Amino acid sequence: MSRDVIGDEFVTKLKATILVDNMIYRRNMLAEHGFAILLNAQVGDDSHNTFNILMDTGQSGIALKQNLENLDLDLDTLDAIVLSHGHYDHTGGLKVAETLLKRKTPVICHPDALKPKFARSQMGGVRQIGLPFKIEDFVEKNLTFVETFGPHYFHPSILTTGEIERNTTFEKVPKRFETRSENGDFVHDEILDDQALIFIMKVGLVIITGCAHAGIINTINKAIALTSIRKIHAVIGGFHLIDANLTKIGSTIKELKKFDIDVLCPLHCTGLFPIESIISTFPKHYRAGGVGTQFVFASK
Repeated sequence: MSRDVIGDEFVTKLKATILVDNMIYRRNMLAEHGFAILLNAQVGDDSHNTFNILMDTGQSGIALKQNLENLDLDLDTLDAIVLSHGHYDHTGGLKVAETLLKRKTPVICHPDALKPKFARSQMGGVRQIGLPFKIEDFVEKNLTFVETFGPHYFHPSILTTGEIERNTTFEKVPKRFETRSENGDFVHDEILDDQALIFIMKVGLVIITGCAHAGIINTINKAIALTSIRKIHAVIGGFHLIDANLTKIGSTIKELKKFDIDVLCPLHCTGLFPIESIISTFPKHYRAGGVGTQFVFASK
């Protein structure tokens, strides 16, 4: 289902600041395996009509806090935290983030983001990779969890995708990702909690992903289905191709070519070889990103 955006309801200015990533391109920043991005969106012509959203928190909170300080940024006016999914490298900084808040703040997530999550090695060993806290730890504190399967609308022009349909044949979640069934058995985790953020601008959609475990192609198609807008201004975030084979990478590149995308900024879990493939295929559209990188998008 889509919602119409008319007149002054479009996002007219969007500032996206990468706070946590595996790579650094600025001095005095701290990198870690993880992801967090601060989104400041203005709707219409009123500079006071803004929405401030933190997507993900990195894995430790240490990088999040230090990078906020060194970028002279804060979370004082934060409206919400969005969890792209429940893995530790996106949720581990929640406790630190909570200490930086000035008011009670909702955490928007899919219910499965709060379930146990594991990764199985080739040798058969299992390690815990889910939320490294208990939800009870946040009761009566500055965070309140809002669980939803579907899209969450902050505004008609700012929304999450909610659960993403898996329609492509090549974007499969690796079998090494597991969760527990109701009777406690280890079962494959399809990571149905994976979601993205969408900002609707006159220049097109800006899509922010955490890892895109659902598949970057499925994610873009979900954004188009929700908004009925095919023009993509930017896609920023993890594409999770780091463990993909050449066939999957090739199929992803082939499908990306079918979209009208102005800016591609693959981060975090995309992988060096897939990023090189994106650079060589989309040299005019690729943008490098890492901790401290800031994008400013404005409607023409």
